Amino acid sequence: CSQNNIDVIHKLINKDLVRIVFTKFKFLTNLNSINKYLLLGQGDMIQSLMESLFEELDKPANLIFKHNLQSNLESAIRASNAQYNDPDCLKKLNIKLNNSSVGDIGWDIFCLEYKVDLPLSIIFNIKLLKDYQKLFFFFWKIKRIEHSQNNHVWKKIKTLNKLLSKNKLDFMKKAIQLSIHFNQEIIHFISNFHNYLALEVLETQYKKLINELPKVNNLNELIVKHRNFVDNIKEQCLLDEGNITINKKITNIFDIILRFRNIHDAIYNFSIEHSYENTDNNSFLNQNRLKNIKDYLQQINR
Repeated sequence: CSQNNIDVIHKLINKDLVRIVFTKFKFLTNLNSINKYLLLGQGDMIQSLMESLFEELDKPANLIFKHNLQSNLESAIRASNAQYNDPDCLKKLNIKLNNSSVGDIGWDIFCLEYKVDLPLSIIFNIKLLKDYQKLFFFFWKIKRIEHSQNNHVWKKIKTLNKLLSKNKLDFMKKAIQLSIHFNQEIIHFISNFHNYLALEVLETQYKKLINELPKVNNLNELIVKHRNFVDNIKEQCLLDEGNITINKKITNIFDIILRFRNIHDAIYNFSIEHSYENTDNNSFLNQNRLKNIKDYLQQINR
C-alpha cells in the first residue's frame, strides 16, 4: 500500500512538472518559435531577411560582421508578422557566425541561433540545438537557391530574351537557350524538393508531435518525443548518418546550381557587353570565351 502511494505521488509530481514546463516556462511557445525561425516557418520574415542579406553574404567570410547582420534580422522582424510573436522568444533569436575556413563566404558561416535557459535547456539541449542549426543551414541553402533562381537569374534571363528578340545576340543564342533550359530545370527541382520538405516533412512531423504532447506524463517522455521529432526530420531530410551517400549527392547538386549562377552571370555580362558595344564578335578571344561558356553549360546540363 505504501509503495502504491509513493507511485501515485511520483506520477502526480511528474505530471505537475510537465504542466509547469508547458505553462510557466511556455514550452509550446518556444517550440513554435524554433519552428518559425530555425525551420523557416515564418515565411515573411525569412523572405525579408534573405532579400536584405543576399548580396552581403556573397562577401568573403572575413568581411562579415555579426553586429551588421543583427540589424538586418531586427529589420526583417519589424517588416513581417514576426513582430507580433512572443517578445521573450524574439529576444532569444540571434545571429551566429560559425568558424570560417580559407575561401569561405558569408553563406558558409551564417546561421540563426535560438538560446534557451533552464529548465527548457533540459529539453532543448545543446546537441538538439546544434541539430536545429544544421537543419536551418540546410533549409537556408535551399531558400538561397530558390531566391537566386527566381529573382537574380530570372531577371537577367528576361533581359537576354529581349535582346534575342531584337536579333542582337544571334551568336549567343545556343548558350542563352542552354542557360534558360537549365534554369527551368533548377526551378522545377528546387520547387518540388522545397514543397516535399515543407509539407511532407516539417508540417507532418510538427502536427504529429503536437498531437502526442497531451499524452505526455513526465519530463522524460517529453524529452524523448521531442528528440524523435528532430531525428525524424533529419532522417526525412536525408541529413542523418544513414543517408550520408545520398546527402553528398544532394550537396553536390546544390553546389552545381550555385556555380551555375556564376556562369549565367558570365553569359549575361558577355551578352550585354557585345550588344551595346561595337566589338568584333568573331575575334579569337570572344569565340574562345563563348566556347568555354557553352562547354560548361553542356557539362552541367548532363
